[in-house]
Amino acid sequence: MKDSTEQIVDLERGFRLGDWKVAPRQGTLTRGEEVSHLEPKVMAVLVCLSHHFPDVVTRDELLDEVWADLVVVDEVLSRSISMLRTHLQDNPREPTYIQTLPKVGYRLLVPVTGDSPVASPALSWRRVPVWVTVVAVLAIASATYLLTVSSRPSNACHQNLEMAAAKLQQRGGDAVRRSIVLFEEATIACPETANAHLGLANAYALLPTYSDEAEDPMFVKALGALDRVEELDGTPDRTYAIKAFISMQQMNWAKAELLFNTAIAHDPTDAHARQWYSQFLARVGYLDKSIEQARFAVSASDGSPEDVHRLAIAYLWKNEDELAAQHFKLAIDAGTRPYVNQEAYLVLLFRQQKYQEAELVLTGFLQSRELPAAWVGTFVKAIRSRADSDIEEAISALDEAYPDYLPTSFYWGGLVLLQTEKIFAITNVLLRTRELNTMELFFASEGALLRTNPAFSEFVRVVGLDTFWDNHGWPDACRKTDNEIVCH
Repeated sequence: MKDSTEQIVDLERGFRLGDWKVAPRQGTLTRGEEVSHLEPKVMAVLVCLSHHFPDVVTRDELLDEVWADLVVVDEVLSRSISMLRTHLQDNPREPTYIQTLPKVGYRLLVPVTGDSPVASPALSWRRVPVWVTVVAVLAIASATYLLTVSSRPSNACHQNLEMAAAKLQQRGGDAVRRSIVLFEEATIACPETANAHLGLANAYALLPTYSDEAEDPMFVKALGALDRVEELDGTPDRTYAIKAFISMQQMNWAKAELLFNTAIAHDPTDAHARQWYSQFLARVGYLDKSIEQARFAVSASDGSPEDVHRLAIAYLWKNEDELAAQHFKLAIDAGTRPYVNQEAYLVLLFRQQKYQEAELVLTGFLQSRELPAAWVGTFVKAIRSRADSDIEEAISALDEAYPDYLPTSFYWGGLVLLQTEKIFAITNVLLRTRELNTMELFFASEGALLRTNPAFSEFVRVVGLDTFWDNHGWPDACRKTDNEIVCH
């Protein structure tokens, strides 16, 4: 029989966390009609945080309690926290449920209460004196009432922004377009909320990367939304990262470098800035620095799938294939589709000689965009055999598919992987439309043969990398001697 002066909540039987009903044994989170299914370890992390509420739980304690004697990489915990936030629709910048204490751990912000109507609210499995429980109940009831009567418009706007941000995080053309609709609705519903305009600018800037949308019109819209952010904030501080991303896409290397550094100096924990900076550094051949920034991004975002995916790509370009495979798996298990930045994932599969899986991934991507995939088998065969006749056949198949049935990034990337000099013949055409988002491949091992071609030196000059390197340092893959560019 329980002591009448103490109360206990059996977390495993179920409990409430704010608006959410948590059922650990069923692995579900429920709020009204919404039902989310959590992986066992992700649910175990939530139960562990709830058990220790309101204390901070260190990363080591979480790893020890949830994964026991298993040896796991640190990103596994970051991924679980990120997934929890996604399910709870929690914004890591303005958290409602889970607070991050950098380099320390995490703390639950919302009191845990019993799920049963007759159960008294309590904070964890630990016993809590009745007077603490009564005060907590009164405080919660008072706060809930005040929020209900005074914050309905802002809460509705906040939920709309959370939905838009969650959709944007999924990436892919359809998801980004849907996020734009949601962000636009948010800017109408709450026009004085800078975050709505910031999210809209982010979505506009990213859409061309994940679709066939032209860059220039989207970038103009993004910059217009950023003007509104600066007007509402009274400072341009939060606009630098997206402006840097746009400058990178426009191959304005020096401006992008300056803006990225400004953004990071303003907010060292900005995961988006760090992730995009990692992309930038890989495009200009600084592969070690690219890994460093990707690691910062993973740490800053508590292992969001997109940042883990970026780290996988950064490892890949440095031939750290085992680490790349490990992080690709973490990102895909967390919900990132292999079709996002699929060129890099295909490179990994080809290196691992998983040709059948590569063919399935490539075919799946094309089918998801309702594009014909008849050429895929020919292309994969050429990558596998490296026979001149197969490569010529694959090039012909790519030529037939492009541009009507093949995205530019795939066409360009396919020619790089086939290591054909034809790549330089089309590069000047692509430069006019700035469709070289996969130019990181030039600095991977797959681009080594192409880098030794004299045409690559001319490419370096045309895109302005030589001027950038003169001012910021030449990468390991290239050097300049007596005004002659030599790469290996």
